[in-house]
Formats: sequence, C-alpha cells, structure tokens
Amino acid sequence: MTTQQLIEKLQKYPPEMRVIISGYEDGYNDISIFEEKEIAIDVLTEWYYGQHISADDEYRLEKVEKPVIEKALLLDGKNLIANK
Repeated sequence: MTTQQLIEKLQKYPPEMRVIISGYEDGYNDISIFEEKEIAIDVLTEWYYGQHISADDEYRLEKVEKPVIEKALLLDGKNLIANK
C-alpha cells in the first residue's frame, strides 16, 4: 500500500479516531486490513503485549477497575504470498 492509498482510506474515518496496530511478532506486511474495534485503553503493561485489549475480552477486563472503552481503527495486514 502506498501513502496515497493509505490517506484515501483513512479519510473515511473520523479524524479523532485512535489508530492501532497488532502487538509483538516478527516481519512486516502491507496494510490490507482496516477494521473498527472497541478496545479498552491502557490495560496491559508487559512489554510483549500491546497495551490495549479488545473490549470483549471479559477475562482480562474483570481485573480492571473502570476500564476506558474507545472505538479504534486497527491497521493490519496478511502475508499474501505465504504458503498455505
């Protein structure tokens, strides 16, 4: 995906919407996924996890007092040349 294509896609979303990416792994892919998600903000502190979690992660959310839930835009991608 080029920066121009990214700009065109992002213009479809509110300018104040948070943009998120997946947590720790290896390698890189082109952006091919634009997915709106409800997330709980600043929940995980371990370096190997992303700091936010899905708002429907009941197991982890039950341990959080008054979680802040926010709509966010997940930018992600798949390995389109991977052997299946």
